[in-house]
Amino acid sequence: MAYFGFNQEAQVTTGNVRTTQDLYDSTALPTGPQIISSVQVSKGAKNTLGQAYYEYDATSGFWTKYRYCTFSSSDTTAVIAYPAPVFWVDEYNSVVTGLMSESITTTQQSIAGWMMPNTTDLTTLTLANLKTSFVWVAVGGFVKNAASAASVTLGDWLIGSSGAWVPVRVASGTASGYRLAAYATAAVAGTYYNDIFIVLET
Repeated sequence: MAYFGFNQEAQVTTGNVRTTQDLYDSTALPTGPQIISSVQVSKGAKNTLGQAYYEYDATSGFWTKYRYCTFSSSDTTAVIAYPAPVFWVDEYNSVVTGLMSESITTTQQSIAGWMMPNTTDLTTLTLANLKTSFVWVAVGGFVKNAASAASVTLGDWLIGSSGAWVPVRVASGTASGYRLAAYATAAVAGTYYNDIFIVLET
């Protein structure tokens, strides 16, 4: 499938960032120079870790920016049915976790974006096979049906949370001392999901 955007060199294995999960392969050669804690983490990766990729959504009229990352966490919280917030583990923007407490700053300031694979789009996704997998994380722009917070209305902000896979609502017009991650482009629906626009990277 052809992709038209700023970066034509990225490999989206399934053709859809929401269903791409490249599994770690200890027998594969490393991809790129990233070494975290003296352990090579990029074996089986289809792109260099941290690589950016832009995609245009003709339906929404927005661009979205993604980064290719490996997921690493000791958490036991099951993955959810929508793209969900994750946090940077390293200063190179190549490893993410679902837990704020495992992030590089252990605060909301380390929010990376919304991890795209989820159990609705990728029914084979589990926490067990996600750990050390390589996935796309939306770091800027529009994301449809993303994990949100209760009572979110159009224009409200979302920030990181101490709970896995869920952001926290900051009412529109309210000052926040935390890094603003996204704003709602629709009111929350169902079990806390809505369309959002991520403002972490451009």
